[in-house]
Amino acid sequence: GLTDLLNAVKGAMSSEDRQVIDFFLGQKAALDSKQNPSPEDLVATCHALTSVRALIMAGLNSGLRNDAPDAALAMRQRWRLAEVKAEDYAFVLLSRLDNALEQQGGGGALLNAHDLAWAPVLGGLVLGLRHLGLGGLAPAEAMAIEAELTSWQKEGNFRERDNALRLKATLERMQRFTESYLELLLKLLPPVAESLGQALGVAPYAIQTFTEAEIRANVVFQVRRLPGETWLIVIFTLPVEPAPARYHSTDGHVPSCCSDPGLITCARQFRR
Repeated sequence: GLTDLLNAVKGAMSSEDRQVIDFFLGQKAALDSKQNPSPEDLVATCHALTSVRALIMAGLNSGLRNDAPDAALAMRQRWRLAEVKAEDYAFVLLSRLDNALEQQGGGGALLNAHDLAWAPVLGGLVLGLRHLGLGGLAPAEAMAIEAELTSWQKEGNFRERDNALRLKATLERMQRFTESYLELLLKLLPPVAESLGQALGVAPYAIQTFTEAEIRANVVFQVRRLPGETWLIVIFTLPVEPAPARYHSTDGHVPSCCSDPGLITCARQFRR
């Protein structure tokens, strides 16, 4: 499992890196001891896990010499397996986070909630995006969306129209980001699964469901699930009352409908 692999590879790390590993293992053990962990517990463990995976990825990026001994190759294989297991565990944590949030009322619970209630949702999305970036999925775009979510989380006060609109725009950007990845998987995986499956004598139904199974086991699936109801809540809480808008005349003409020159009151309607 992940714990055994991390214990196996941390011996080759510096003392600082071993502290990162040990902190995560402590967080994981504490989480496993709780029957019903809170969303905050899950986000905290996922945050520690993300640090571990980033640490492992940094080590893997260093590469190996062509004349590396077998022991070094075996250790590198353990590092790679640990990175894969870390991604799998991130999927598990995000899935449990989604379930825990649903048990607390889902997006509906955020309607009149304090800003702190948004922290697990936005924190889970930020960490999920970071894992997608670590996996090589357009890391620059993932980092940009992550930065936006972090900024809006610090700003808070999503009952205000401007703040809600900013968060809504970022969630829509994230949806487009995940959709592009899903489309890529749907384009690349089916031909490969069909050719290999037929060559290996795999049952036809397994070949047909391979791509869907891969998508549902990917972190991107959980990242796409988390903001679904939250996005709707943001839209439904947008104020819809009339808002004044300034009219700037360039030729001195003022519309007859304006009782106050230079000011037009527009009723802004938002379709929901």
